[in-house]
Amino acid sequence: PVVESSAGAGRPLPSVESLRALGRTLVSRSREIEQERRLPADIADILAETGIFRTFVPRCYGGHQRHLLEGLELIEELSYWDSAAGWCAMIGMSTALQSAYLPEEHARRIYGENPTTVTGGTAEPRGSARLVDGGLVASGRWAWGSGTWHCQWIGGGCRVEAEAGQESERPQ
Repeated sequence: PVVESSAGAGRPLPSVESLRALGRTLVSRSREIEQERRLPADIADILAETGIFRTFVPRCYGGHQRHLLEGLELIEELSYWDSAAGWCAMIGMSTALQSAYLPEEHARRIYGENPTTVTGGTAEPRGSARLVDGGLVASGRWAWGSGTWHCQWIGGGCRVEAEAGQESERPQ
């Protein structure tokens, strides 16, 4: 059975049972996944097509807007079959939580236009950014980027500086 939602493009939230079928494919490809140290593109595409990355995205942006525990059950099921698949699903699902907190125009652009969008990155403020007319200019080096090979959008946390080396107050 599939849990129905009003998600964009008519995609229902995958069920634990539907992920079990995918699990058999993951097991057969686990050696490849381990050797490549990333999900093969076709596996990442299959996951995106299931709608799993939209579990926590608000319905107004085409997501499922589901409870955290429902998402954790899906991550647990994928992880049972292949830990890398579970980890990448967790990254995509958890970074998509930001969709509810972004300004609407940005959330719609990132999450509302493409029903298979995958996001990733880190909020850890490893970079720095400076205010410029119309936004920020960021620079830095982030230590990791799990799952970013299959992401369309990647975020990296920054400290916003008013002047070189001096952190500013939070921009509005």
